[in-house]
Amino acid sequence: ARLGAGPVVLPVRCYPLWVDTIGEVWISTVEMWVGTPTVALPLALDGGYGWLQLSSPSCKPLDLCGVGERYDPAGSQTSVMRGPFNESYGFGIFQAAGTTYGDLVRVAPEDGPLAMALAVIDQFSSAIASPEGNLNTSGGLGYAIPDSDMAQFSLLTTLMEQRRLPPRLTLWLPATLAETGYLLLGTPTVGTVLSVPVEKSTWAGKPYFHYWTATLSGVAVDGQAVLNCASPLNQCKFLLDSAAGGMTLAGIAPIFVAPDCSNVSSLPRITVMIANVSFDFLPADYILRSALDGTCYSSIVSAPSFAPSILGTTWLRTYPTTLDQGALTMSVHEKAHLAQIIPTEFLT
Repeated sequence: ARLGAGPVVLPVRCYPLWVDTIGEVWISTVEMWVGTPTVALPLALDGGYGWLQLSSPSCKPLDLCGVGERYDPAGSQTSVMRGPFNESYGFGIFQAAGTTYGDLVRVAPEDGPLAMALAVIDQFSSAIASPEGNLNTSGGLGYAIPDSDMAQFSLLTTLMEQRRLPPRLTLWLPATLAETGYLLLGTPTVGTVLSVPVEKSTWAGKPYFHYWTATLSGVAVDGQAVLNCASPLNQCKFLLDSAAGGMTLAGIAPIFVAPDCSNVSSLPRITVMIANVSFDFLPADYILRSALDGTCYSSIVSAPSFAPSILGTTWLRTYPTTLDQGALTMSVHEKAHLAQIIPTEFLT
């Protein structure tokens, strides 16, 4: 990590978890060091909630708690119990119950500590069946927009208050499982293609579950409009979430991909328009080969009519995006701009 005048730079690594309607879901992870003595914990990046969430040694079920190293408050000399924790998130699909603690968190082993509130989870439940997967994590780093009552659990808010860094993060996911992406905290505003205000929407009936949400101005396939959002419908809303596989877009027809990728050259260009600025996705951007069985598939699928579009991992592999928690804006960059904000040693 890089501290001081520049942003905090955290490597992001991905691995396949399970297969769903958007193809193979990748889990994006960063590593944090928690407690005294410190324990290295891989955490899933998730835009569905706004707190730092760790699995306790007794957390169940494993499909939701993960099978990575666990944080044990009893084993940390600096942990302080605070009270119960019981919250729902992800459109109310998931419920997490446990205990809150205060402890020290480091974004790198040699870094100075941050004093933070942690949600330590003993029990997860889900309103839908959870596919079995290899969840090699110890919890999650949520970056949804927190309200004041949850700000103490937010890593971004903590960095802003204790390190005086701007409350901005930039997320760029790796293009392949073998590569490294980056999570930048305290990002300067450079190389912006587009900046739009986000809509601080309330999901799941809770006042602080704020996905990063805005409105599309349209979707096109090979230059032909398939969704016109001049009069926005629910379909024209979108949310950004690195925990969602691929992208779901309203208006597009199913994209047939030959299992051996033999028809990729004939597949369409998909264009997403935000504030009338076009962001293109070529087949090389959205056609992936499964790490599980080697078959090819489209990571862009049609969104159901009752749900917003989701800009998930496919968006974040192609267009680095900055989320400004202070100004409540979402900014999009070209990949070339990252060299202006990532120190050289991280790119070599």
